[in-house]
Amino acid sequence: MDRLYARVSQDGRLIDVVVANIGFGEFPGLADITEEHLDNILGINVKGTVFTVRKALPLLNDGASIVLVTSMASTSGQAGLSVYSASKAAVRSFARSWANELSGPGIRVNALAPGGTDTPAMDAALEASGLDAVARDQWRVEHSAAIPLRRPARPEEQAAAALVLASPESSYITGVELAADGGATQLGFGLVQDVPPGFGRGLVRTLVPGRRRRSRRPARTAYGPRSRRRPAMPARAG
Repeated sequence: MDRLYARVSQDGRLIDVVVANIGFGEFPGLADITEEHLDNILGINVKGTVFTVRKALPLLNDGASIVLVTSMASTSGQAGLSVYSASKAAVRSFARSWANELSGPGIRVNALAPGGTDTPAMDAALEASGLDAVARDQWRVEHSAAIPLRRPARPEEQAAAALVLASPESSYITGVELAADGGATQLGFGLVQDVPPGFGRGLVRTLVPGRRRRSRRPARTAYGPRSRRRPAMPARAG
C-alpha cells in the first residue's frame, strides 16, 4: 500500500476513489478465542482499514469517495463469528465518523455490507471445514434457501454495488451502509445459519499472503440448486 501511494504521489496524481476491501476470517467459538486470534482479526480488519484510508488522505481529491467494505455478519449474530463480526461493526462505525470528519472538502464515506458471495475463497473455506462433499453441497443448498433472493451473490454484483457508492450517481449519499446481501439482513437470514466447524481455515489459506492454497474444485456459479421453498420460520413469543 505504501508503494502504491508513493507511486501516485510521484506521478503527481490525486485519487478520486478508495475502496478499503480488507477481510480476514477465523471463526472459533467463544471458548476457543485466543489473544492471537483476537489480534489477527482486529489487526487486519480494523487497523488495516484505518491505515489504508489514513495514508490516502493527502492524495484525495476534493469530492472523493471512500468505500469501506463491512459485512452482513456485523448485524446477523452468527455463532463463531463474534470477533469477525465485531471487527466489521467497527468498520461500519468508521464510515459514520469519517463521513463527518471529511465532509468539509466534500469527501464522501460509505460502507458496503456484502452477504454470501460465490467465490473461490468460499469454496476453499468449505473444503477445509471437515464436511464431506455431500454435506458441503447440502450446506450450500440450505444457505441459498435462507437468502430471500434464493442464491448467493456473484462477485460482479458486489463490484457493481461498490461502484454505485463510488460514482457521482451517489453524490448526495454519505455515512450510509449499503447491504448487498439478497435481502438477508432486512428480511431475515433464515433466521441465521451457523458456519460449519473449521470453516475459517480455508479462508486463512486463501486470503492471507504466504498461506495460499489453490482450490482444485471447478468454479461454481452458485452454492447449490435454487430452492423454491422458504425455510420454516420458528414461532416467536409475543
